[in-house]
Amino acid sequence: MRFLLITRSEDDPWRMHLEETLAPLGCLDVVEKDLAIDQVLKRNYVAIVVDAAAVSEFSILVARIRAQIPQARVIVTTASPTWQRAREAFQAGATDYVERSLNASDLFASLEAALAKPVMPWP
Repeated sequence: MRFLLITRSEDDPWRMHLEETLAPLGCLDVVEKDLAIDQVLKRNYVAIVVDAAAVSEFSILVARIRAQIPQARVIVTTASPTWQRAREAFQAGATDYVERSLNASDLFASLEAALAKPVMPWP
């Protein structure tokens, strides 16, 4: 399985933690937000993880991804979850909204649960 992380840069510590956490499930590609749409169109990813801290208008990016690939599973991660941001993510088409966790087993469980959710049809 192949995952895509959209974040600030390839040397982001969150990337390294996420890569280690997802290792049992598959491979992680990393791309900065400016190149995200091009990368999404190149490969068939199991999930696209958007780092809300790295993308100021994450909901616009999520909506653009879902417009290009309606069947895409988009998971938004954040260090400081709020119901307002969660609502914004879901309204844009996110499959799930996951709190970042430095505890690898908690993060793995959250991501595994997000992967088990069905992708709702998108207009």
